[in-house]
Parts: sequence; C-alpha cells; structure tokens
Amino acid sequence: MKIDVGELHKKGSSHNYDLRGDLPDLRVNEDAGEARFPYPLRTSGMVTNSGLLYIVQGTVETTVVLSCSRCLEVFEAPLRVAYTQGFKRLTEEPLQNQDGNREDEDLQHFEADEIVLDGFLKDILITELPMKPLCREECRGLCPRCGANRNLAECGCELKEPDQRWGKLAAFSRTLGSKGEDDRQT
Repeated sequence: MKIDVGELHKKGSSHNYDLRGDLPDLRVNEDAGEARFPYPLRTSGMVTNSGLLYIVQGTVETTVVLSCSRCLEVFEAPLRVAYTQGFKRLTEEPLQNQDGNREDEDLQHFEADEIVLDGFLKDILITELPMKPLCREECRGLCPRCGANRNLAECGCELKEPDQRWGKLAAFSRTLGSKGEDDRQT
C-alpha cells in the first residue's frame, strides 16, 4: 500500500488518500492464541508536506480473527486504529536538536516519491490487539475440571470448595463488604 507524494513539492501542500489492500502472511502468535488478518484492510486519510517531512494522518480498518482467552473459541472482531506518523526521505540529512542528537528516530523513512505503508500499518495493528481477547464480555470460559466450554452447556462438574486456609481472608472481605453497604445506606 503506497502513497504517491511526487506532486507534494511545496510546503503545506497535501492530498487525501484511500487505499485498500492485504497484508499477506500477517499472523501473530500470542500466549492466549493466534491473531490472523485474513481480510483486506482499508486505510484513508491525508498526507501533508510540512517542509522537513511528510505528515500522514489517517485510520486503518480491518477484521481480525482471534482466539478467546477464556473459552478458546475462534471469533472475528473489527479493528479500527487512528494514526499520525511523520515520514522522511532517506536522502535528506537527519534532523538534529540543539544538543546534536538525532530527532528523527521516531520517524518512518521512504525513498523516491512513494511512502510504503505496509510495515507501519502492520506495527500499529499488532500493537492494538487486545492482550486478553474475549469472544464476548460475559464469556464463562472452560470448566477447570473437565475442560468443557461453559458457554455451550453446563458440564455438571462440582467445583472444589475454596482452600480453607483462605477462610479468614474471605470472612474479612465479607465484613468489609457489609460495612460498605452500611455506608451507602447512610
């Protein structure tokens, strides 16, 4: 996915873009499961020549296939990310601050008159993936005893009583909870 900036020679010039494409072979293996991007993505926005660099502002949208962290069911979720990123030609001198340090470390670089967005879009999509994806907020997960998906049916397993060594803490927690109710009533 590329943005042509060949005609944006003057500072302040800009134009809109609307691109559609695939990110082939983008799969992310996480501890909770795998994330896949099998559907095309769309990105749109505006690119502006600011003089020293090109500012790209836009959004990217797609559908990601995830595995629920509670029940392990595979589900699809929409993903929409807004972004603003500076791009600088590789042929230009690095930007430096008053101390002589480089200021362009957070910038993306490009050659010729085309800004290639593929790597940048991959990075922002991956960072926006949920750490613990859920198929739905009220997902009941798997039975810890038999492994049945509790969203589909009750398995009939009796869950063990909590460890009695934690009994005093549970009683203290109940005491705190009842005091909170008393405070709300007054």
